Amino acid sequence: MFPIEMNTSILAILALGSLVLTLIITVGYIILARKYRSIFKKTNSVSVDEVLLSLIKATEELESGAREHEQVLSAHDARIRASIKRAEVIRFNAWDDIKGEQSFTTGFINENGDGVIVSSMYARDKTSIFAKPVTAWTTTQTLTEEEKQLLETAKK
Repeated sequence: MFPIEMNTSILAILALGSLVLTLIITVGYIILARKYRSIFKKTNSVSVDEVLLSLIKATEELESGAREHEQVLSAHDARIRASIKRAEVIRFNAWDDIKGEQSFTTGFINENGDGVIVSSMYARDKTSIFAKPVTAWTTTQTLTEEEKQLLETAKK
């Protein structure tokens, strides 16, 4: 055998190091055991397999709910895009001899560019009203300058 000469100070340092390492491992074990117990308390399970199965089931339920919410949001988004966002109004003088901007054009158009432009042309002896359908920001009807301006403003 080999003669081992150890100094008591070296043994004390090794013993102290061993004690510190044991304390660190013990504290880590206690923390891990508490986490482990809290997982089992929350899931009312006995084994890790049951915990994993319950987590998988909960995840599937969440994914199913998320798909349902996505469908509802998609339907709401489609309805919002199809609804009238703003009503634009431009008042103007249709005839040179009539002042006071009694004529007007109003647009009721959604985000998709669908809707209607309603114009009223005021004259002293009569008032004419015109409705022009708008689809995808265009119309088959001839537009006045005010109606074109209104359609351009609504696009922005």
